[in-house]
Amino acid sequence: MNAVPENVIDEPSMTIDEFCFSERWSRATFFKMQRLGVAPPTYRLPGTNIVRISARARREWREHMEKFAQEEAAQQERERRADHARRAGQAAARSEHHVSKTRKRRIA
Repeated sequence: MNAVPENVIDEPSMTIDEFCFSERWSRATFFKMQRLGVAPPTYRLPGTNIVRISARARREWREHMEKFAQEEAAQQERERRADHARRAGQAAARSEHHVSKTRKRRIA
């Protein structure tokens, strides 16, 4: 007998409207995200016009979005630090005390 995890049974598939409500998105946002390729995959029930998002697709989509957010945050932090270092270097170069603006002393 195949054991089905309990959480799979407890999580039904959702319509687009239900998904949008749970994520606090508008339908327009969902379809925009779908065009961009970042919305969860959908399936159509055979013989109907009913479009659903499976519980598994939602879970995988959320995991993907969490990873993406972490990668995005890390990239933004790297860019912020690089920008800070660039600005600090420019400010140091403008300083009258910068090594390039001091006279070299000759050792006699």
